[in-house]
Amino acid sequence: MWNKVYLALLGLSVIAVGFFVYYSWTWLQSIGDPRAAIAGFEFHSGISSTLLWIATLILLIAANFSFAKTGKPWALWITFVFFSAFVLIKFFWLSLSENTFRTDNDLASGGSLIGPIFAVLLCAGFGILIFANHLLAVRIHDRIYPKPEPDMPPPHENIKESAEDEQE
Repeated sequence: MWNKVYLALLGLSVIAVGFFVYYSWTWLQSIGDPRAAIAGFEFHSGISSTLLWIATLILLIAANFSFAKTGKPWALWITFVFFSAFVLIKFFWLSLSENTFRTDNDLASGGSLIGPIFAVLLCAGFGILIFANHLLAVRIHDRIYPKPEPDMPPPHENIKESAEDEQE
């Protein structure tokens, strides 16, 4: 059940964040006033960033529930892919498109080209967070659902049998 819930949330998140990322980009294709286009771009880009963080948090919570029920961490890593893909799109495609638009229309630069470096560091940091979450979730899962130990007689019985065998 949690797998289906996670997949539904993932689909909704991709549609919602993808819509606002695309809509932000369409503002840069405007043939109207460049200042109004930048204002619209910044507004919708801000919505997409906020929505990305909220969606990632919700997906991470759902992924942890899915892992707790199934013992399979695939949802955690798909959350990482979701977050990383949209961060890279935002900082590589949207930011560079914004800089090009500002340069072409003689507007003051709104950002720097440090964004892509920040995006890579952000993705690496989030990857470390997902790995730590995965490790912690595995340990908690193993404590809650311990693996059965193999059926072996206690060691003292083996010693008694060995001593009896030697006496015969």
